[in-house]
Formats: sequence, C-alpha cells, structure tokens
Amino acid sequence: MSLIKNIFIILAVIVLAVSGVIIAENLFGTSLFSQQVGYSSQAASSTVYIQNGVSGVVTLTDPFLGRTVNINVNYDPIDSGSGVIVNNNGYIITAFHVIGDPNSEINDNQLKLMSSNDVEYYLEEAAVTSYMSQDNPQLGSELLNNNTTVNSNVQANSSNNNINNVLELLNQRNLINANSYKQGIRVKLPSSSSFINASIIDVGDASTDEDVALLKVNANNLPSLSINSQQPQANENLRIYGYPGNSTESQFYQTDSSVTPSTSTGNLQSEVTNSLNILYYETSAKVSEGFSGGPVLDNQNNILGIVIYSVATQNRLRQITNSQSSVFLSSKYLIQLCNKNHIPITLN
Repeated sequence: MSLIKNIFIILAVIVLAVSGVIIAENLFGTSLFSQQVGYSSQAASSTVYIQNGVSGVVTLTDPFLGRTVNINVNYDPIDSGSGVIVNNNGYIITAFHVIGDPNSEINDNQLKLMSSNDVEYYLEEAAVTSYMSQDNPQLGSELLNNNTTVNSNVQANSSNNNINNVLELLNQRNLINANSYKQGIRVKLPSSSSFINASIIDVGDASTDEDVALLKVNANNLPSLSINSQQPQANENLRIYGYPGNSTESQFYQTDSSVTPSTSTGNLQSEVTNSLNILYYETSAKVSEGFSGGPVLDNQNNILGIVIYSVATQNRLRQITNSQSSVFLSSKYLIQLCNKNHIPITLN
C-alpha cells in the first residue's frame, strides 16, 4: 500500500505543477518555457551591444550669466544598436545606420557616415544640453528675447527650449565653439562590464541602402558565428538576438556585466527588395529599436542576415509598419563586405 500511496502523491505533485504553469500562463499571457526554446548561449555570447557617440571639448559663452565655460563631454551616445562577431580576432558586423549619421537616416532617409561637421554638431548639442540642465535652463528663451535678427523658424520653435534652436541661436552670435571633437564607436560584450573602442573598417553602398558595416575591436579569441551562404526558405524558423532600447533608454547595458541580449522568434515570410534590387527578408519576429544590426539566425545558429529595423521609404525599401514583423538584410551582403576586406569568415 505504501508504494501505491507514494505513486499517487507523485502524480498529485505533477498535476499541481502543471496546473500552476497553466494558471501562470493565463495570468501573464505567455508560456514560462517559451523564452528558452531554441535559445543558444553561444549565439548570445557572440551578440554585442554597440554605441555610436561623440566626445570633445566645447567653449560656450553665456552673455546672461556673464561667463565663458569649457564643457568637457567625455562621451555622449547619440545612437545604439546591436552587432555580431563574425571573426574571433575582433571583426563585427552591424547595420550601417547604427554607426552612421542618425539625422541623415531620420530626415533624409539616407545612409551616411558622419562628417567632421556632423560630429561637431552632435558634440555642441550635447554640451548645450548639459549646460542648460545644470547651469541656465532659461538660456534658450533669453537668447530669443534678446535677438531681433533670429530667423522665423527658430522664432516659431524656440518657446519649448528645443536644443536644436538654442544651438542655432548660439552659433548665430558666435557664442559656441567646439575646440576638439571626435566620433567614438564602442562595443560591449555580454560577459564584460566595460566597453571596447571599435574602428569602422568599411560600410555597404549607401546609394543602394546596403545597410551593413564592418567594425574591428582590439581583442582576440572572441566567440564568433558562421554565416549561412544559402538563400533561406519560406516559413523557415529563425531567432533574432539584440539589445532593445535607444541610446538613452539602454543605460543599464553600460555597466551591468550580467546583461545578455534579448531574443525574438518567428519565421521567414517573404522576400523584400528595394528599387535597386537589394535583397531583404520580412519575418514574423517582433523586434524594437536597438535590435538593429543584431543577427538573424537559423536553427543551427548560422547567420541569415542582420536586422534592419527602419531604413525605409519612397524609392527605397518600403517601411514595415506592422509591429509584429521585422526586416533583415540578406547574409550575402555580409559575405561580400568581409570578402572585400579580406576578413576570414566561416560559411555554411
């Protein structure tokens, strides 16, 4: 009888455990097991967090407080995204728009590397933001009220202390100057609490929206992934790795060494091409800002491509507005960029 009693007890525990999972799923709307299905620690360790930012020193004269100050911007992130290690000697693939000029992508729908003027602008913008938050929040309205020659566009928009308008007013009166400035690309590995500086090796063809870039960090023996050189099949299962959140929302990625990339699963739905026949794929996997540049992997953790979240429009790639879908650039452009720069990669 004791054996039968023990069996009933074990069965009762199992039933209670399963019931608890079902109740939890009904309460939270998701499976407790779904997050781990297909998850690969190897793939996660090869997916990096990337920041695109500026640093330097800016001299700003405040005529209302009667002083000139030097503002040291150690590092100000202007954009962030994800990337994947494709060679264990420190070569990383990401999206062009992650390390390029954010304003060009947003305002002109074009991929563009940052010029020295762009870097200077972003640095001055960071310096003005810092100064107004710490020293004189009324600087913008004071400049407007004391400047009768300001153009109508600034006049119409400066009431909300828009930083762009404040910066324009300061430049009109020669009250701001960047003494030194540089762009900085930083990479953080999932296992590290510190950033590694990265250099831009090469980028895709901006005129065709070839949204891919090759970076290099000074590190060896990094975990890398193979690239799938075959065309993916319709309805093929896939998993996307990346770091959601923009440059200001992702501050916890900067110092927390325990942070690992988020994942999203789905399947391939269709091919998407732009007017110049650049090949993308639409998927059912849901991603958000910050996944850009992250790897899209097949069931064997080979790279099918990288996420292109919102390079969009007009005569180029149509914008994907369905929040339940995402778009990735074909792996063939990753392979082409690595081969062009003689970077050894593993193909499958």
